[in-house]
Amino acid sequence: MPQLDPSLFATQLFWLFVTFLVLFLIAWKAALPRIADVLNARQNRIDGDLEKAQALKTEAEEVLATYERSLAGAAVQAQDIHREAVQALAAERAKRNEELSRRLSAQTREAEARISGEKRRAVENIREVTLDVVQSAAARLIGVEVAGADADRAIQSALQERRT
Repeated sequence: MPQLDPSLFATQLFWLFVTFLVLFLIAWKAALPRIADVLNARQNRIDGDLEKAQALKTEAEEVLATYERSLAGAAVQAQDIHREAVQALAAERAKRNEELSRRLSAQTREAEARISGEKRRAVENIREVTLDVVQSAAARLIGVEVAGADADRAIQSALQERRT
């Protein structure tokens, strides 16, 4: 094998060095700049994507903060509306209770007036009935007709004795 012949080592080493140098120069001038450009483009794209992601994250945080503020504002607004509704209902209830109380008071006064009138009529009716009973009893028991004024005085004196 000629590659293993030691007398040819020097020429083989020379051509190895020349070939290596030529390939190195080709790689250094042609391939390495292209690879560096691809790597730089890839790094730039990655950096751009990271910047976009950071910008989107910041925007999302701002939107979330705005949403939370509007949600808190809506909750406060809902509480205000609820409080106003409760106050309005309480005022309406108080108004209706007052109106009902006035109406019931008026009905109570009317009923008391009717009861008082009925009492007076009953007392007057009792007095008349009592006079009739006293006159009838006196006529049957003693056979004498008693005048209305005399029967009335007798009833009054009997009531006076009972009270004392």
